[in-house]
Amino acid sequence: MDYGYHCHLSRTIHLHITADDCMLQSRQGCLDLLNQRIRDLDQRSDKQTFLELLGQPFVLPKLFELQPHRGDEVT
Repeated sequence: MDYGYHCHLSRTIHLHITADDCMLQSRQGCLDLLNQRIRDLDQRSDKQTFLELLGQPFVLPKLFELQPHRGDEVT
């Protein structure tokens, strides 16, 4: 009697191999993307962009103006 055991086992193993291949291709795609992003990094441009967007804490403070108090003379 043949209950399709060998056919089922063959399909299961083929499915496992196909899933492994897809996983490896996905990992390789992620690694390629990360390597491309690393190559695209530009320190000067990134620093300039950072300072333009969030540069307020790095701006020199306003000059201190002495305010006279109760008749003090300012020179």
